[in-house]
Amino acid sequence: MLDLENIPPRLKRTEASIYLMRRHGISRTPGTLAVLGGGPSFRKVGSRTVLYDVEALEAWALTLPRLLGQLAISRLIWLRWQSNSA
Repeated sequence: MLDLENIPPRLKRTEASIYLMRRHGISRTPGTLAVLGGGPSFRKVGSRTVLYDVEALEAWALTLPRLLGQLAISRLIWLRWQSNSA
């Protein structure tokens, strides 16, 4: 169980997912975001282990509303372009 009072400086993917959910209500896992793009920065240790700096998770979580707003605007522009070119 991840103790939010005593967080280590780096978290594995599962711990990072729990951290983001408990601290910010973000339900997407960092692993999914790493594949899709746009997720928090991470470090790869060895061939399989991925670590997330807690500071990077915090910074990413705090910029997420702005990023989602930009994505929504981009989608609206694309939809309007699609409807005008049809």
